[in-house]
Amino acid sequence: MGKPIGFFYGFKSEGVLRDSVAASQVTWTNFNGARFQAGNMLVSDIAGRDSLGNLVLQPDGKITLDDRTDIGDPTPDFTFGLTNTFSWKDFEVSGLLQGAFGGKVLNINRIRTESGPRVNLSRERYENRWTPENPDGKYPRLGENPNQVGTNNYTSNLLEDGSYLRLRSATLSYQLPASLRGRAGLAGGRIYVTGTNLFTITDYSGFDPDVSAQSVGNVNRGIDIGAYPLARTITVGVSLTY
Repeated sequence: MGKPIGFFYGFKSEGVLRDSVAASQVTWTNFNGARFQAGNMLVSDIAGRDSLGNLVLQPDGKITLDDRTDIGDPTPDFTFGLTNTFSWKDFEVSGLLQGAFGGKVLNINRIRTESGPRVNLSRERYENRWTPENPDGKYPRLGENPNQVGTNNYTSNLLEDGSYLRLRSATLSYQLPASLRGRAGLAGGRIYVTGTNLFTITDYSGFDPDVSAQSVGNVNRGIDIGAYPLARTITVGVSLTY
């Protein structure tokens, strides 16, 4: 209530428990009723039910579906675009820069590459996992799913910053000189090379931060689940006018 439409809803994660001392200080149980252990991803206990079954925003000592909350907004703080054309003698350069700042992307692809052990793991997930010998690992222990609690209930560590700057298109063209056009009987002519999606600057770990893999709509923006990356293309052409 009171949040922008399409706001992400799930569990808040508090990072990997580094050692048994940190795990022993956790007073609530995990979704399956088990105690949190060193190497687990800690999930926040923020709500529960009173004696009448009403939802109360106070911890109840266990992770349940009641602990889901607003975890991120897919709407950027602002979007922008800049187009310009520069000319020098018979040469012309034009381009389009566009991007967005702020807004979260729900990278569901990471469930397939980080969860284990029933799915393939990325090399980074395997090498940077928590172990007793590597307590500062970026990811939880193997066999620990850091991205889901139960079925289709996601944790906030799946959210990534969707800010980016992209060179959407750029064209370099050369206007054929009048003497050459005259000998060829041309009213105009130019040679050009155009590139699209030449580069993207972003901290997002997926293919494209400007993503909406579950069709276009107000309630499913910013979800990346197997979205196909944008193609980078180079086109060379000649335009002649008779």
